[in-house]
Amino acid sequence: MVAEHEDTEIDCDYCNGAVTLKYINDFKSRDFPEGTNFYIRGQYEAHSHIDCNHEMFDINYDAHEFWGVDL
Repeated sequence: MVAEHEDTEIDCDYCNGAVTLKYINDFKSRDFPEGTNFYIRGQYEAHSHIDCNHEMFDINYDAHEFWGVDL
């Protein structure tokens, strides 16, 4: 979860579990300046879903996929 104000990241929390509505509301209830934007960002690790041969022969393969959701 990230808080951004005037194109500058001002706070973030890292978690490895579910991002619940309670978690989002608790984060957003902190003392942030007016006009702060909030979003969730994450990374999908595909590495565990591929085999060694695929990695060795596909040099263009990226094992990480990044995503984000604006709130």
